[in-house]
Amino acid sequence: MKKLNKISRENLKSIKGGITPECASWWGSGRPYYTTEAACIQASTADPDFEPFCVNKCGRWYAF
Repeated sequence: MKKLNKISRENLKSIKGGITPECASWWGSGRPYYTTEAACIQASTADPDFEPFCVNKCGRWYAF
């Protein structure tokens, strides 16, 4: 059996589902977000010169 390292209080928060500073900044950015990649791609730029670009950050899809 492997020896388990002690889990710090900070690590335990993120394991239990705490909000990381990165996720808080994305969620608080005010950018529109989508729940699925398909919805994000459909709502992204209508300019035919650019391919739709969506990124998944912290469970939400953001269009660029």
